Amino acid sequence: MKTTSFIPSHPIVRNTFAALTSLTLMVCAFAVRAGDDGYVAHEWGTFTSIQGGDGVLQNWNGVATADLPPFVYNQAHPGLRRFFSAYAFGKGGLSALQRMETPVIYFYAKKPLTLDLSVQFPKGTMTEWFPQAAEVGPSLRLPGPVVAALDNAASRAGLNSNPTLATRLTDSPVTNNVIHWKNFEVLPAEQHGDLASQLPTDTKGSHYFAARTKDAAFIRVNSLEPTNPAPELEKFLFYRGVGNFQTPLTVTMNEQNQITVTNTGTAPLKHLFAISIKGDHASVVPLGNLRPRQILDTRLDTSSQPAATVMPELRRQMAAALEAEGLYASEAEAMVNTWRDAWFEDQGVRILYILPRTWTDSTLPITMAPMPRELTRVMVGRAEIITPATMELLCKCIDGFRQSDPAIKQNALNEFKAMRLGRFTTVAISLAAAQKKNPKLYDYGAELIKAAQSVATSAEAAQPARRLAATGG
Repeated sequence: MKTTSFIPSHPIVRNTFAALTSLTLMVCAFAVRAGDDGYVAHEWGTFTSIQGGDGVLQNWNGVATADLPPFVYNQAHPGLRRFFSAYAFGKGGLSALQRMETPVIYFYAKKPLTLDLSVQFPKGTMTEWFPQAAEVGPSLRLPGPVVAALDNAASRAGLNSNPTLATRLTDSPVTNNVIHWKNFEVLPAEQHGDLASQLPTDTKGSHYFAARTKDAAFIRVNSLEPTNPAPELEKFLFYRGVGNFQTPLTVTMNEQNQITVTNTGTAPLKHLFAISIKGDHASVVPLGNLRPRQILDTRLDTSSQPAATVMPELRRQMAAALEAEGLYASEAEAMVNTWRDAWFEDQGVRILYILPRTWTDSTLPITMAPMPRELTRVMVGRAEIITPATMELLCKCIDGFRQSDPAIKQNALNEFKAMRLGRFTTVAISLAAAQKKNPKLYDYGAELIKAAQSVATSAEAAQPARRLAATGG
């Protein structure tokens, strides 16, 4: 059988073919090198909302700085003489429908890089972040004490200047909802392992540290503080915020524990789980994926199993879902560990699911320069439900606590503490008051909260004495 050669026989044609082949190989080699020299960025985070069984989202104060290490910046301690009017006028609390919790951005590179990254939050505001960012807004920079003193002196001398020194020397205000890190370094982990010992720590422990992964590059950012020029080091860029908007999932629940979930968006919702935790028992119903406009009914199993049996498998499934959406195994594990108690241990009923990438990009537009060769963004939606049964029990506790009989009062307090509503307590009381059409229930509930906090504080204060007695001291 005769074969046909694809190599031209004429010398001129053959030489031209060889030159083109060589050029093609050079271009391909350059493209491969360019790809190798690029970097990868991966992000995960959570959007948490709270609601009653009717599916109506509730305003709540989602700002919680106590669970973060003290080196993390927030609107009360923003650094760089920043001033946030929303925080000041809100007296430290920002109520909103959504809490954007712990988005972290990891980087992976083969060589050190200098990057620029900004995240817009059009329907919200940034509340916490680390390392320090060049811009966080809306905010303005207050003048330093020296500049303010010079302006005051000039004013007293009748030398009124317009504009003032403060106006001329202070940075322009940041008017939009944004966080912007400028010119930060990305240092590959395998080349800079010695930096691990320089990462900031805190002895009290925090969910924050669970987000660190071994393989992600180190981030080194200029502190921008003239009096403390030492750079800040971390394994990721971290930010949080609150906002007023709907996620594309509506959830309702009735007195018979029937849950109805509706995808109100235009993209599929993936990896839905319905979770109920009461005491040391739990019930989990995997709901799979939800097509756009699809409605799905399910019922939480009242004959729940021990949480210690159910939750390890749910954690495994959740980590697998995160990997399926593009996170590395170490990142998925870090996210599950970060939210281990909130997702898999906190009392109550919740729906967990993966938000569409298109929704994430429109809610949190991100800009990076230079652009990565791969950008993965995985956001989990968490719909926390204050069930009809929870509100009934809460009303029972409030009523019992108002009784004059000490035994009934104490029993009501114990039942209330056992509910472990945590940061959702005030919202639950508001919903109960609205359901019963009794505004005074909110005031009565506040008294119950105060009593429970007093007991907790007394117990905490007694712990050192008990430990000393146990050791024979």
